[in-house]
Amino acid sequence: MSQKIIKQAKTFTCIYSEKEDRLLLTVNYQDAENRVDFWLTRNFLIKLLPHLFEYMNYETQAVVQSTQTQEQKGSVPSVPPPSQQTPTDSATFTLTQKVPVLLESIDITKLGNGYIQFVLKNMEKNIYATATLEPALFSQVIKVITSAVPTFSWGINL
Repeated sequence: MSQKIIKQAKTFTCIYSEKEDRLLLTVNYQDAENRVDFWLTRNFLIKLLPHLFEYMNYETQAVVQSTQTQEQKGSVPSVPPPSQQTPTDSATFTLTQKVPVLLESIDITKLGNGYIQFVLKNMEKNIYATATLEPALFSQVIKVITSAVPTFSWGINL
């Protein structure tokens, strides 16, 4: 059995590959040493979407509760932080691309501090990419994935 490879996920990029009819979910595309390319199939995504949306609802509830608490204390709710999304440099993305592995499993855990930890896994090659994000950033990762879905051809209504 190969040794477990664990990468800390810092950035996420997701594109649709028409040739493969799959999503290419790339972790750390600008860091060639820590980059991991995962294939995300339509079948896996359909099973995963309800769980992802559940965590997006968790993020929405956390923001509402935080706002209500601030209003009760008499403080003005803070302005949400600007989007953390930045455009992908396609030249760097292509030059540093690795052979993609199939995304076989995702573990998602709500932590006591309000953050969400998730682990992307490929058991065949023993590759793991892990991230711990505040709910708003986790929601943005979900949006990066869902925005790459070819909704019409895959028959998915997002």
